Amino acid sequence: MKKNLPIHRNLWKVMKITLSQMLLLGLFGSIALAHDTHAQEVLNRTITLNQKNLELKDALRQIEREAKVKFVYSTRIQSGQRISLNVTNRKLSAVLDELLTPVGINYEVIENRILLTKWRSNRSSLADPEF
Repeated sequence: MKKNLPIHRNLWKVMKITLSQMLLLGLFGSIALAHDTHAQEVLNRTITLNQKNLELKDALRQIEREAKVKFVYSTRIQSGQRISLNVTNRKLSAVLDELLTPVGINYEVIENRILLTKWRSNRSSLADPEF
């Protein structure tokens, strides 16, 4: 009778070594492919604007030119509202918070574009913006 036991033990050792190598390969491969997002970079750009009694859509156009971004929004957002904006060397994130929060608009950065969404009127669903 022939014993197959040593072959199985050797095979088991090879499988454990191969599995550990594959896990290390996956780990280091994912680290190598990971990259920083540019959203924070976009929101950290500084802008200067001094405008009074300006429509929201015109203010957004000026911010687009100054910060080199593109705003994307639906017709549900009332872009004809009149606003006044007086900012000097402030981060884009602070300007957008100051400009959009009072009118009920949320923003999200996707690459070099800023998606504007309107908050729902129901207070319980504030975490869920309306597109």
